[in-house]
This record gives sequence, structure tokens and C-alpha cells, in this order.
Amino acid sequence: MVDIRRGYGGAMTAALRSSTTPYVLTSDSDGQSDPSDFWRVWEMREKFDLVVGWRVNRADHISRRAMSKSFKLFHKSLFGTKLHDPSCNVMLMKRSVIDLIVPKIGLLSEGFQWEFVARAMKAGVKIGEVPLNHRPRASGVTVVYKPSRVPGIAWRNGIGLLKIWLDR
Repeated sequence: MVDIRRGYGGAMTAALRSSTTPYVLTSDSDGQSDPSDFWRVWEMREKFDLVVGWRVNRADHISRRAMSKSFKLFHKSLFGTKLHDPSCNVMLMKRSVIDLIVPKIGLLSEGFQWEFVARAMKAGVKIGEVPLNHRPRASGVTVVYKPSRVPGIAWRNGIGLLKIWLDR
């Protein structure tokens, strides 16, 4: 068996490509998502093609919240998003959305959700939002958003969003 390091975005894309079910729910495994919120997300499946979570009272460090808030303003200026939390890792998507969006994914390696939502918006996907409980991380630390890496991540993801916006 070959160990392939894809990174977060690559792993998410590979998982969605290999899925076969009518719906797929994504969520991180760091304990910040409350499993009891699943039912609120699931109840929205008939109303929307893509349901995105909204981390109410986000339990992340202030620097992480500030970075997300800044990027959300940029995302909103490009795509007009009205979502409270377009980077939430809890998403429920229909098979049709996966088949439409996943072949195009790959510009934002550290910003999978930002890219997925942007591409879904550009494609006219019907998107809904559900408020979620957000808890402090149960274990581990981020390996992606270390202070020394943030400027490069912001640059790459900003350029990636611009490319998506320019792609007609």
C-alpha cells in the first residue's frame, strides 16, 4: 500500500469522488462539531441541494476567527455570499452537487469549503444554512494554520478565489 499525502483538500476531493451514496455529509473529526446537530442538517436535505453549517459562537482562537472573517468579506465581495459561515466543514450535499462541483475542485488546497461553496454558488446550486453548536477542539492542534504559514495560505487562497470568480 502506497501512502499518498494529499492534504486536506485533496483528501476531501478523493473521498467525495469515491462516494456513491445519494447524500454525503462532511465534518472534521476534531470534536468541535456536535453530533446531535446532524438531525437539523438532515431535515434540510429536501429543501436544498447543499446544506452548509453555521458555527454559532465559534469556539476557535480569536486569530482563527479574525482570519475567517476577513476571508469571508473577500468571498462575499466576489460571490455575494449571504452565508454566515461559508468555510464550515459540516456540509450535506446531494449526489448531483458532488458530480457537478468535484471535477472542478483543486485551487484552494487549504480552503476546500471556501472553494466548494464558491463553485456551488457560481453553478446556481440551491444552498441552505443551519446553525450548529461549536465546541472547543477536543484533541490535537491545527497543522495547517500555524502563524508562519498564514500569509502564504491567504495569498494562495485569495488568488484561487479570484481565478474561480474570473472563470466564466
